[in-house]
Amino acid sequence: DIIELTFSRDGVYTVIPVTSDPIDIYNDITIPEVKDPYAWLKTVLLIVLAVILFILLYVSGLLPLVLKLIVWIITAPFKLVVWIFKKIFKKRQKYDDDVGRGR
Repeated sequence: DIIELTFSRDGVYTVIPVTSDPIDIYNDITIPEVKDPYAWLKTVLLIVLAVILFILLYVSGLLPLVLKLIVWIITAPFKLVVWIFKKIFKKRQKYDDDVGRGR
C-alpha cells in the first residue's frame, strides 16, 4: 500500500498524501493436466493378465470353486439380513401364539 509520495525539486520537498490498494491484474496460475502417455498400455496389460488368470484357473480346475466363492461373498450379506429377519419374526410369532393361548 502506498501512503504518501515525496518529491524533491531544487531542495524543496513536496509530500503528496495518497492511498492505493494493490490490484491483482494477473490471473491465478493453472497447472496443465499431465496425461499419462502409457495409460493404454496399462489397460492392455491388465486385460492380458486377466485372460491369463482366467485360463490358468480353467486349466487347473479351480474356476468353478473361485466362481462359487465369489457368488458366496456377494450373497452372504443378503442371506444374513434374511436370517436376522426370520429370527425376529419367528420370536414375534411365538410371542403372539403364547399371548393368544393365555400363557
